[in-house]
Amino acid sequence: MKVIVNFMGPLGIFIGQKKVEFQLDDGATYGDLLREIGRRFGDMLPEKVWDRERNAFKGRLLVIGAGRDLQEPDTPLLDNEDIKFLPMIAGG
Repeated sequence: MKVIVNFMGPLGIFIGQKKVEFQLDDGATYGDLLREIGRRFGDMLPEKVWDRERNAFKGRLLVIGAGRDLQEPDTPLLDNEDIKFLPMIAGG
């Protein structure tokens, strides 16, 4: 299955790409996607952003798939799903 990930804001800068296509096994989950992000880009992401042991983002991050928020690692992904990773940045 294929999913398209859009890394918004500084995430795209860290990995050098804003839009990345991932080929995953049929029936892949959000957790599978996070593991693949870690495999491909984990070394490029700063420690304050990426937990290398857990294969997970740190801090506040909004992950939006096809009309839904993705939070739980066991959430199934949809083929050709367009997923946006949006860091929540506070400021004023």
